[in-house]
Amino acid sequence: MICAHEYLKSTRISPKRPRHFYVAYQVTKNFAEIHVDKNQLKIHLRPIDYDDPECRVEKIPEGYNWTMDRRVYLKSEADIEYVTSLIEESYKDIL
Repeated sequence: MICAHEYLKSTRISPKRPRHFYVAYQVTKNFAEIHVDKNQLKIHLRPIDYDDPECRVEKIPEGYNWTMDRRVYLKSEADIEYVTSLIEESYKDIL
């Protein structure tokens, strides 16, 4: 099993710029923002339709006016593979 950060490193994608509370990943555009919370990672993704059979991806309310308006939480190691596949979908959307 590979964590999201290790997967992104293996594809030679580096963080756009480290932030105080989150890291944004981009190629030509941002495709993921990983926000560090106390007990979980909150991951913002691009606004596409995801292959999400477990219905974990949430749409962020339009009032926030964010480009990355989809969100998923990584709460345990058991979530890593599923969430990594969602990050990969977001990445492939910008290629």
